[in-house]
Amino acid sequence: PTLRFHQMSAPEPRQIDLNTLSIEQLNSFKQQIQGECERFQESLSELRVAHNRFLEAKKSLDSLNPENEGKKILIPLTSSLYVPGHIGDTRTVLVDVGTNYYVRKTVPKAQEFLQRKVQYLRDNISSIEAIFEQKQGVLETVMQVIQERARARPAGPAGPAPAAGAPVAARA
Repeated sequence: PTLRFHQMSAPEPRQIDLNTLSIEQLNSFKQQIQGECERFQESLSELRVAHNRFLEAKKSLDSLNPENEGKKILIPLTSSLYVPGHIGDTRTVLVDVGTNYYVRKTVPKAQEFLQRKVQYLRDNISSIEAIFEQKQGVLETVMQVIQERARARPAGPAGPAPAAGAPVAARA
């Protein structure tokens, strides 16, 4: 089979005729694709965490209204440590715009900012999921070719090779 796929480092899709590759080249290619799949999976996890953080921030903004001004709240210092506080100004908030830079924004502007971030992350997640699925398809094809080659390989003079993990009897 011939594969057409996008390589991470190349802008143009590559074509590879798997029938022309040796078993060692196929195994190397399989390892490369497995590594790429792992990196894509890690990226997807990180993007989903960021996406959820922005959604949570957006939800928190929805509960910030003038009636809550002056009310007592618990302010998280860590995920399990809080200090008492009170809500001051409900018209503006400080927004982390990246690399620990904070910008004062009105609540509607902060909501717009967070909505843009959420949409940006959704788009990136969709793009990476599509590439990830393509890479998984390539990986499955390569594994099928490796299995076909292993089945087609003639048995040596001692008979067929034992299955992986099967006990091998020693001869005296």
